[in-house]
Amino acid sequence: NELQIKPDNYFGSSQKMLIFVNVNL
Repeated sequence: NELQIKPDNYFGSSQKMLIFVNVNL
């Protein structure tokens, strides 16, 4: 279960970073 939750969390963080960078630009 941890293995499945870890990738999901990583993906969510990546999307948040993408939005943050887009707003910064």
